[in-house]
Amino acid sequence: MQKLKNILACGVGLLLLYTAQAQPKILRVEYYVDTDPGYGKAKAVSITAGNNISNKKIDIKIDTLKAGLHIIGIRAKDSLGAWSLDNTWLFLKPDTASKPLPNLAQVEYYVDIDPGYGKAKAVSNISGNNISNRNINIKIDTLKAGLHIIGIRAKDSLGAWSLDNTWLFLKPDTIASNAPNITRIEYYIDKDPGYGNGIEVAIDQAKNYPNVNLFVNVSTLKTGKHKIALRSKDNNGSWSLDNVDSFTVSTVIPGPSITAASISSKIICAGGTVKVGYQKQPIFNTGNVFSVQISDSLGNFGAIPIEIGHKTDTASGVINCTIPPGLHGSNFKIRIKSTTPQLISANTIDSIKINGQPPKPTITPAGPLTTCNGKIVSLTASGGYTSYTWSNDFTTQQIKVTTTGKYSVVGIDSNSCSSPASDSVSVTFKPLPAKPVIKSNIPVTNVCPKDSVILTADSTSNGVTYKWNTGDTTKSITVKGDGNFIVTVSNASGCANKSDTTKVTYQGCGKPTTFAPTAITSTKEKISWSAVPCALGYQYEWRIKTTPPVPYTTNRQGGTATTLTGLLPGTTYQWRVIAGCKNNTGDTINSAPYSVGAEFTTLAAAIVTNNSTGAATANILKASLSPNPTTGNATVYISNTSEKVQLRVTDISGKVLWQSGQTVSRSITIPSQGFAAGTYIVMVKGEKESVTLKMVKE
Repeated sequence: MQKLKNILACGVGLLLLYTAQAQPKILRVEYYVDTDPGYGKAKAVSITAGNNISNKKIDIKIDTLKAGLHIIGIRAKDSLGAWSLDNTWLFLKPDTASKPLPNLAQVEYYVDIDPGYGKAKAVSNISGNNISNRNINIKIDTLKAGLHIIGIRAKDSLGAWSLDNTWLFLKPDTIASNAPNITRIEYYIDKDPGYGNGIEVAIDQAKNYPNVNLFVNVSTLKTGKHKIALRSKDNNGSWSLDNVDSFTVSTVIPGPSITAASISSKIICAGGTVKVGYQKQPIFNTGNVFSVQISDSLGNFGAIPIEIGHKTDTASGVINCTIPPGLHGSNFKIRIKSTTPQLISANTIDSIKINGQPPKPTITPAGPLTTCNGKIVSLTASGGYTSYTWSNDFTTQQIKVTTTGKYSVVGIDSNSCSSPASDSVSVTFKPLPAKPVIKSNIPVTNVCPKDSVILTADSTSNGVTYKWNTGDTTKSITVKGDGNFIVTVSNASGCANKSDTTKVTYQGCGKPTTFAPTAITSTKEKISWSAVPCALGYQYEWRIKTTPPVPYTTNRQGGTATTLTGLLPGTTYQWRVIAGCKNNTGDTINSAPYSVGAEFTTLAAAIVTNNSTGAATANILKASLSPNPTTGNATVYISNTSEKVQLRVTDISGKVLWQSGQTVSRSITIPSQGFAAGTYIVMVKGEKESVTLKMVKE
């Protein structure tokens, strides 16, 4: 057997993607100089159809080209009709005439985006006409990870620019967590069987495998030089380029034979798993079983070796194996056994270390394992482990459970070895009753003192009990004041659900506003006020305005207006009102203090004067006005005389607005319907006396 050490098999930037099929043959190769005539129209290269022309030499004649810079492009087409990308080179055909080359005046470069000639990043300290060995430091620290292009060009002292020389480069992702895992490594000897068809190497998925020890079975290979190729695939399905090495077989080793070619890890946990790769040469019979055996800690297999995995197959591959829980030590060996033919491989050269399996953890609950939905059950694993893996994928020593189920935990020690799973713990969450809704008989905001609020818990669940934050346990409660009210319902399982808060607010007994006194006669006055919400009635008081003040006269009524009678003519009065409300216990509550109305002065008594002297008379002529105040026409009633009379109505300024003729009628109607609201003077003029009245039009 020949051992190939340390073959690097890690993904390289994922620049090229391959399928798992065999590579198609190359049917045509063509090239062009300076101008691309189009696919299939360039100069054909004579080739033999195949899939490898890496050593093909192409003779390109440049004798007809002018002196100066030129570009050559080469491409190939395969048997599937697909063209490769163009491979291009820049070359210079020197001028055979002995002309001095102009000096370089400027060299500049750009990354990804060309800003235009003369606008790219200048290279400093340029002199002469040759900078072939000049190093240019290009900073890429601000570039994002991924593919980029760099372009470089020069301008000579004659003002002529060169063609751009461009390169494609990859800036790797420095954040390892973003790199894809390697899911497969495979190799082949001499002939490529196609992607995914090589001999699989036993690995665990990881981002990098810098050192893979691979033991290659070279039995039955012919003497001479051979090649071995190694490649990898990541979890995005992208393959790396093949890493190819060569080796020489000096003597033919007869077969058939098998080799324990690779192990996914040389440090394993008892009770854990490991992958073992094997390679067979050349042909094994149908029904053959490959078995993986492990030695004791001294490297001895004994009469009855321990089998840790097997696979029925006739091809090379990988076997998944499980290490028995009781093994631990540092010098274990692995070998492969087959059944048809009956062969046993050599022991692995590398020793395997097996770390002992930690003990099974226990779970301690904090409180009962059966509870109600919405609660939390805390489960704590026993200590002595560096980390934990629960059956619900949590990784802390203690977990908080909110759903019904069985829970177990595996403890992981400092060697990253996993214990057996703990005994499972069953947690049960019982359903809650439906969330209750509080309903009320009346709106619960600004409730009148006289009203009672009845709150009722409405629940769609059957067989529930009730408990209010007031301590009541009935379905409905009567509220007698402001407060926040919550009800909790419980079902037969003892699980409870709580309502939202209902806020009840009562309003007080308000104060009357908007006072309006209105004169009627010299002994009557109408007073009114605005209504108070929740008021059942009003108490009003009035008194003559004197100094010192005299006591009020008090009266009660239900409406918002009343007429005061028995007043003194031409006298100023004070008055006030208070609303009366009753609360839901029947007690009367009043708005306080009294609301004071505007003072009013009663009308003066009718004035009777002598027509000749103007002096007050014995009041033989009598007259009165009704209605007063009036909203329409008013009528003057005349008595205690048989004389003819005449009426005249003036405004306060004395302007005559209406006048009647002389009449013996004892009732005369004034057309005050058309008068504006205000106060007017009515004069009743008899033959000897006159009576003056005040009329108010509303």
